[in-house]
Amino acid sequence: TVASVKVDVDGERRYRVATVPTSKHDGVEETVEHFDFVFVCNGHFSLPNMPDFEGHEQFEGTQYHLHSFRTFKPEEFDDKNVLVV
Repeated sequence: TVASVKVDVDGERRYRVATVPTSKHDGVEETVEHFDFVFVCNGHFSLPNMPDFEGHEQFEGTQYHLHSFRTFKPEEFDDKNVLVV
């Protein structure tokens, strides 16, 4: 679970993302990582909104929106490289 996202201005403009486990684990505290980009995707699931970015039409694979996973079949991804954004 994301606990916080902050701009970390130490020479480079990067994002400091702190996460905590979803379930309680004794001794597990927050984890902090730094990223160049952060996407906030908190829209409604009933009307999918696919992002339009340069070059997406050249991608020959399948693109899904979370909305499509109501009928999720994990075997569709067997032996495939998967990117989740």
